[in-house]
Amino acid sequence: MLDENSVKKTILKNGIRVYAIDIKSSPFVTVCVGFSVGSRDETVEEHGIAHFLEHSMFSGTKKRVNNKVIGFEVENIGGEMNAATSEEMTVYYIKVPYENFIKALEILSDMLLNSTFNEQFIEVEKGVVKEELKMYEDNPMQSVSDVFNELIYKDTPLGKSIIGTLDSISSFSREKILGFIKRNYLNESTVISIVGNLNGKNIISEVEKYFNPNIGSNIGKQSYIKADINNIDNVKLKIKDVNQSHIVLGIRGLPISHKDLDTLKLISVIIGGGFGSKIFQKLRNDLGVAYYAASSISAYRDIGDLYVRAGVDNSKFEMTTVEVMKLLNQFHKGDFSSDDIHRAKEFVKGTLASEVETTQECAFKSIASEFAFGRLKSVNEEKKKIDEINKDDMVRVFDSIYTKVYLAAISPYDNINEISNIIADVK
Repeated sequence: MLDENSVKKTILKNGIRVYAIDIKSSPFVTVCVGFSVGSRDETVEEHGIAHFLEHSMFSGTKKRVNNKVIGFEVENIGGEMNAATSEEMTVYYIKVPYENFIKALEILSDMLLNSTFNEQFIEVEKGVVKEELKMYEDNPMQSVSDVFNELIYKDTPLGKSIIGTLDSISSFSREKILGFIKRNYLNESTVISIVGNLNGKNIISEVEKYFNPNIGSNIGKQSYIKADINNIDNVKLKIKDVNQSHIVLGIRGLPISHKDLDTLKLISVIIGGGFGSKIFQKLRNDLGVAYYAASSISAYRDIGDLYVRAGVDNSKFEMTTVEVMKLLNQFHKGDFSSDDIHRAKEFVKGTLASEVETTQECAFKSIASEFAFGRLKSVNEEKKKIDEINKDDMVRVFDSIYTKVYLAAISPYDNINEISNIIADVK
């Protein structure tokens, strides 16, 4: 369990922020480097390059000539390594037994600072990422989220898939990759988090040793393109011959640093978070029309959304939409109980604790929290805020965002007019 007194944050002279989080009971250490850079920092011509760069960072260095050498070296010290890209963040990490974490730090720094971006590797990796894209598009349960984002965020970077398209992936070159790095991978955009049994090591001296020279200058990062909610249309159907319709209904949400975001989290849990939620009980337990039925929120720097997802029989498309609208309208009228609120609060507080259960999760959370708030919020602080939220807060927040409903789906169903009429029934 994370001891909040063991968290130390340091800002290096070059502007890189470092978290050292000592969890003496852990047999592992996760070394994670995060950049406040993602798909929304791309230009139109760069669509998908943030994610492709994440892949390309494993191309090899002068010291470790290819990804096979890097992978073998990590596994030979009992480690695992990976990376991930979102709309606003990219992370690279290595998790190892605690006695090997200095070596992991050296390997990760070499990879991030000295990757050669070999052109042959780039050409091969284009094929790999294209197959990843095809795999994703063959899974409508996942790819329907992109259809929803295309609808609600329209022509902004948030309305485009993180992975890119077959054409955009084909266009990537070493020159384009280096240009994206120069513009975005900067000291001011970097947070390093080292979490686990640090064994009394002087973390800062080690980080300064391996992350010097700098990642980049602090000059030149462009402002991200601000997004807004689409006010033109509110239905997008991707017609496809599938056995099950995958539907997302959503509304405007809140930015990640908004004072009411925790209230919105509770709202989402009451509506569709967990077994006891309104959506799960209605669509799965009462009607038996869905295997999965849930809600969640997305929260970005300047905007966000709340959405409900479900997979239902094609013949139940309209009925499902009607039922979800009924539940949203009931919530808008305050038709939820103190038991609902209590369950939601305990559910969210349990999630907060699970977010720091492992060294890897704790590293991710510290980086994301630093980018969003400029610090790592303690679990106790977050729990206290959750406990202070009341029903009036929930009604007020939901009333401020429940003005227009959007629906996206992958389905053979094609009656846009009927669906538009159903979701226009906002009460």
